[in-house]
Amino acid sequence: SMIIDLKDEVVAGPDEIIRKKEGLHKANKTGFRGVSIRGNKFRADISEDGVQYNLGSFDTIQEAVEARIKAEMGLI
Repeated sequence: SMIIDLKDEVVAGPDEIIRKKEGLHKANKTGFRGVSIRGNKFRADISEDGVQYNLGSFDTIQEAVEARIKAEMGLI
């Protein structure tokens, strides 16, 4: 499991860095690309070749960001 400190400006995976607040749509409420809030859950998504994939709904933002990072690295 990854350790993600959401106070930092960056969250780093082994091969990828997701920057908070950089290049995000103005409606993004989480600060992380591909992570959104749905009710009281956090949803992770990723798109490839124009197709969007739902990675799941999570109780914490840390779990959603971790799923997104793993998907970017091809681990899911």
